[in-house]
Amino acid sequence: MVSGTNITIGQPIGHRIDHMLSGTRANIAVKIFGTDLFRLRALAEEVRGQMETVEGVVDLSVEQQQNVPQIQIRPDRRALARYGITIRQLAEMVDVAFAGEVVSQVLEGDKMFDLLVRFDEDHRGSIESVQKATFNLEDGTIVPLAELASIKSRSGPNTISRENVQRKIVVSANVAGRDLRSTVDNIRANVSQSVNFPQR
Repeated sequence: MVSGTNITIGQPIGHRIDHMLSGTRANIAVKIFGTDLFRLRALAEEVRGQMETVEGVVDLSVEQQQNVPQIQIRPDRRALARYGITIRQLAEMVDVAFAGEVVSQVLEGDKMFDLLVRFDEDHRGSIESVQKATFNLEDGTIVPLAELASIKSRSGPNTISRENVQRKIVVSANVAGRDLRSTVDNIRANVSQSVNFPQR
C-alpha cells in the first residue's frame, strides 16, 4: 500500500449506492461540521478511534487533509481607499499576477495551447518576492503589494470539503462480518459516550 493513501475494495453497484446515500464510497460515513479546521480534524481522529474498536468495522479512514505552506494576503482597507482600489480589484490583480489569466491561444502544428499571462517564477516563488511585487494603477502610479495588504506565510489544509456551505470532514468505513444496522448503533453509542462535540 502506498503511504498516505486509503484503499476501499468492493462491488461497483455497492459503491454506487453508498455514494448516492452518503456522498462517500463507503458503507458508513460520519460527517463532522464546523468552522475550525484544526478542531474538525482533532474530532475526526477521536471518532476514528472509537469506530476502530467496533467489531465489523473495516477500511476505516479519515478524509485526507494535509497541511501545506500557504501565503496569506489580507487587504488593508485604509490603504486601498487611499489609492482608490476596491477589494475586488485587488483580488483580480493578485489572481492574474500569481495564478495567471488566459488571454489568447497559440497554434503549434495541429495543437492549440492557451497563452497564460502571469508573473515569472522569480516574482512569485517566495514570500519575499510576493511582498516586493508591484502593480501599475490606472493613473500610472506604481504601488508595491506590501502597501496594499499584509502578506504572511502560513500553513493550511490542502483541501476544504463543504456541504451546504458548511465546512466538514468525513470519517468513513465499511462493514464486514455483521449487519450494518447493529454496527452503526455500536458506533453511535461509542461516539456519543466518548467524544465531546462543541455545543452551539
